[in-house]
Amino acid sequence: MSYGHLGLDGDADGDGAYDVFGPITIDADPMVCSRNTWSQMVDQKLIEQGVDPTIYRHKIYNLPQYTNLGCGNYSGWADIGCGTSCRVWMMYNHRFVFEHELSHNLGMHHSSTDPENDGVINSEYGDNSDVLGGPYSTRLLNAPHLDQMGWLSHLPGKVQVLSQSGVFDIATISENPDQFTYPTIIRLPISNSATSYYLSLRSPQGLDASIQSIYSRGVNIHAFSGSGQTRFITSLVDGAKFTDDKSGLQIEQISKSGDGSSVRVAVSYACSANPIKISLSPSSQSVSQGALANYRLTLSNQDSLGCAGTNFKVDIQNDPLLVLHNFTLADLVLQPGQSQSIDFSLSTQETSGTFSFSANVSDIDGQSPSHSTQSVSGLLSVSAPKGKKGGGSTDGSDGGTRGKKK
Repeated sequence: MSYGHLGLDGDADGDGAYDVFGPITIDADPMVCSRNTWSQMVDQKLIEQGVDPTIYRHKIYNLPQYTNLGCGNYSGWADIGCGTSCRVWMMYNHRFVFEHELSHNLGMHHSSTDPENDGVINSEYGDNSDVLGGPYSTRLLNAPHLDQMGWLSHLPGKVQVLSQSGVFDIATISENPDQFTYPTIIRLPISNSATSYYLSLRSPQGLDASIQSIYSRGVNIHAFSGSGQTRFITSLVDGAKFTDDKSGLQIEQISKSGDGSSVRVAVSYACSANPIKISLSPSSQSVSQGALANYRLTLSNQDSLGCAGTNFKVDIQNDPLLVLHNFTLADLVLQPGQSQSIDFSLSTQETSGTFSFSANVSDIDGQSPSHSTQSVSGLLSVSAPKGKKGGGSTDGSDGGTRGKKK
């Protein structure tokens, strides 16, 4: 499942025997679900028997079957992610339950479905191509979970990250990736989003011998943001297409090999133009007379990856009583999905008042795609130095220097 990356030591105490202890009886009501308390009571019993439970990073508590416990219809529970210690509570004796819960220990969440591709989970356990779904049979992991774990990182090129159109071949996850020159996973980042699409193929062999045909018929398309649940969107057959209008992405399955070991897909990006996103930080601030007020303007090109880069011009328009400093970058080219920050400063010699300014960003290259001018406004409040009342300097009293007598 991990291509040799993961292993568990069954003899952590070094006594030459597997570290399996019990059965252990504790004085607790099984119908009052309290997994943490139960595990603490078990650990105390182990200590009394001379076993040190702190030497184990992974601890598995094999409880009575869930039908005899008050914990609902769950066959297992687990800590998600591990520090120095993490736990699994088994409430149904099945290899799949162990694999599922241990995967939670490793930091993975459930493999879910989202056939509408709207970001809303339809079935939390619905992706049966992964042990974090609900197939109750042994499975390999889906493509986003394999990438999350980094279990193909030792094989250069097996996870390809693409942002351009082209025709690509993908080898099945279900066989040893060393057998193929093709990538095992293609990841397609979505412009202006933390989410990526993952393309992969499964075949009914090895640990995937009983995998459902929806996953082996052609390219699988998942969406994943790097954390949380993975989302199975759909799978394709020869000639079928998947389109994401928002990102301009289209995936077409050209052909699957006769032996089911690889699939050829065409990836294309249409240009979907969107207004440039601009933000100002801070949007307002207060300084004393003559002091510099520092601002940062951030620009983000929101176009889809199928668009060409755009040359934007940045113009700062400010109150005549404000002085612009340190503004040197007047225009810049941003590619789709690219962001850049511009720093500038303002000051005034006025003793007090609130002054407004704006940053305007316009498309100046005259090429497609075109963008409307976007603006963001800011404020600068100025106050006189402490103790200053328009005229001479004082310490805030009556205009003289106090504390000395002549």
